[in-house]
Amino acid sequence: CVHVEVVIFGRVTPVELAYNQVEKIV
Repeated sequence: CVHVEVVIFGRVTPVELAYNQVEKIV
């Protein structure tokens, strides 16, 4: 998954969750 947001903000952001969903679809 794309964890850039987690690294920057130190927490799971809506953007991170969105990337996870996209990755699952792709």
